[in-house]
Amino acid sequence: MFETKRKLIIDNDSLIKFFNYYFFDRDNRSVIYQNLKNFVYSKIKSGEIVIIDKVFSEFKYIDYIKDIKEIKNKIKPYIIKTEHLMVEAENLLNKYTLDYNKKFKSPAEIEIMENEALNGADLFIIALCKEYKEYENKDKIEPVVVSEETFNKKGYKKLVDKIPSICKKEGIECVRLPHSLFNIYKDELEFDLKIK
Repeated sequence: MFETKRKLIIDNDSLIKFFNYYFFDRDNRSVIYQNLKNFVYSKIKSGEIVIIDKVFSEFKYIDYIKDIKEIKNKIKPYIIKTEHLMVEAENLLNKYTLDYNKKFKSPAEIEIMENEALNGADLFIIALCKEYKEYENKDKIEPVVVSEETFNKKGYKKLVDKIPSICKKEGIECVRLPHSLFNIYKDELEFDLKIK
């Protein structure tokens, strides 16, 4: 019988939110924030948390958060390449194109939107999850997408459906960052909040 290995494939927005959610601890100069960062780094290094090249490409141009430079340097050696997933990404593009978002677009506008979708990370995150689900080796891999996107499509103008919707249809677990840290890793993380 295969031993199941969980892999968390993290979206760009969750990586950024990590600093937004837990900055309070950094500002108070507590060790908890540093320990939490080290924990995430260790999971990236071990391959349990996965950062794909497309996410890193989006992430590397963000310089307005104090700790971005540090995390970019630390995670760069562990980035997973996804160019081999282009065919599956195109299949997902065709399968999950939102007709109501292309209804009033010209063919040129649709082509631009399709190129944006195939240059972005979302479809490749799902494609990698599908690859992990079908992976037949000594280990069975259970992929989990970590994304801050919601199911709400009000005002949503991208050509392709949102990550949580695609995950649900593809049978892939999709969670938000706090859930991944404090539910999935609850046995490995222990916090003590002291009120003075």
